[in-house]
Amino acid sequence: ATQAGDKVHVMASPIVPVSQFASRNPRWLSPRMAVDADMGPLSDFYLPGFYSLARLPTREAWRDRLSDQLSFRTLFLIEDTEGRVVSAALSSAEGGGAAMLGGVATSDEYRGLGLSTLCVGALCEELFAQGVQSVGLFYLKDNVPAARVYARLGFKPASEWLLVPMGLGIVFG
Repeated sequence: ATQAGDKVHVMASPIVPVSQFASRNPRWLSPRMAVDADMGPLSDFYLPGFYSLARLPTREAWRDRLSDQLSFRTLFLIEDTEGRVVSAALSSAEGGGAAMLGGVATSDEYRGLGLSTLCVGALCEELFAQGVQSVGLFYLKDNVPAARVYARLGFKPASEWLLVPMGLGIVFG
């Protein structure tokens, strides 16, 4: 999990056409935008928790969070042939011509197959089609697979941040 003092890389907009990463593997379908009917499978996908992603206590908590987010954010997913979500990426914030990505994850058994690249690429293409002019993201500095995904898509380093927990009950003054 993310801890105080972890360094993260901040990346700026991609420049590589995503179509060059199109999947030719019949084990899964192409990335598609999530709809309300996907809340159950998405909840099952996110419930176990992923490195640096929020951990919510129940399937219902994930369903509620994702349903709320889909009303003002964009989420792409890839399913296997049984309809299980195996990879996903979402915008964690959109507005003012910019978007921030988050919630990028792939199930363990499907890692290394380029699915995150496909999801993030499809998400970025959709955001640009909606008029977003820049897309940003951050990931933990030691997350080498994430670095490869974003480099493949043409994201460029913009800066480096240090995560510092603020906690509740802090008194300033």
